[in-house]
Amino acid sequence: MVEKKMAGVLLLLAMGLFTGCGNGKETAAGETTEIFGSWTISPAGIMRVDEHNYLQFYSRESGSKVYLCNQAGCSHSDKSCSAYVENLLTAFFYNDDLYLIQSDNTHTRIQRANRYGENRQLLGEAEIFPLFFSMQIFEGKLYFIGDKWDFEQDKSSQGLYAFDLNNGEIEKFPNVDTGYLISNVSNFLLTERYLYTQYTACDIDVNDYLDFNTGDLQGIEWDNIVYTPLLYRTDRQTGETELLLEEAGAELTLLEAEGESFVVRLGDSILRYEGKESADTLYTYSGDAAYWQVKSFGTGYLVSDLPRTSQFRILKDFKETGSFADPDGKVTSYYGAAGDALYFNGSIGNQGVLYSMEQDDFEAGNYEFHLLEID
Repeated sequence: MVEKKMAGVLLLLAMGLFTGCGNGKETAAGETTEIFGSWTISPAGIMRVDEHNYLQFYSRESGSKVYLCNQAGCSHSDKSCSAYVENLLTAFFYNDDLYLIQSDNTHTRIQRANRYGENRQLLGEAEIFPLFFSMQIFEGKLYFIGDKWDFEQDKSSQGLYAFDLNNGEIEKFPNVDTGYLISNVSNFLLTERYLYTQYTACDIDVNDYLDFNTGDLQGIEWDNIVYTPLLYRTDRQTGETELLLEEAGAELTLLEAEGESFVVRLGDSILRYEGKESADTLYTYSGDAAYWQVKSFGTGYLVSDLPRTSQFRILKDFKETGSFADPDGKVTSYYGAAGDALYFNGSIGNQGVLYSMEQDDFEAGNYEFHLLEID
């Protein structure tokens, strides 16, 4: 069985109301779903919450918007509407059910409903704030990085958690003792055999310099703070954990893994490690490494240094095969791919918007951005 999973932050819905294929980089079980933020992209369209807290679905095929409600005669104007939801962080479909993750910054609730938001059932609740830039559904559980406030120490800490989507049980994974004063989970990747966790660590606690009356940091020497990314791998069968990488002051991002081989962005390069000591350089970025981003888009990666420029470089097999740019300078980042389209975040004035690019056009070298009239 192939054991491959891409680290990333997009929501691919391949079940229930939405049908279609995933991004082609899932685990062998084909069950992995990745989640990111306010837009929920799928092969069929986009789900979002409007400014009045109602769930809407935008159909890519028809260009129409509908409320996620099946109540005859509903005016979608009060809390009786099944599309109404408060304090929503994100929503997704799984096994034909709609899951809602809600939070008031101190407590997080996960509810399950039918595909129209009806018959809601509280599955679980915890004093954790999910950092939804990194979530993943794997083997019937929602894995996420959560921020929990420690009232005794008057500080927060980040760790890896899992919600069981069947019974609502919450599992907390023990943090690795990195040996640093402060260390937080900043990224993770699950495969059938291994759990990869990335930590960001340092030996200075900024909370020690915080004036709680003003919210200002007093007397801190920023030049003395060195953040160190560390990458660990845990064998899910034996529970054994090993340190793979520790790179003080470097930019490190785990991109993908297969068996005991893994690929990372480190500094200005993309490297493949077959073991902890040997690495092959797959790609070297020519530009300002302080700004460049690498994100998967199905069959390759998009490299950019937004917001410094609006140019995207296309990597396939870790070789540049083309590039394109937003001529209007309104695209702010690549969001993700679903079905036959790529999606990009953008900004018009102070309003966040979403652009799409057809996969067929992309493959043919016709890089045209389409503003989606969702709002």
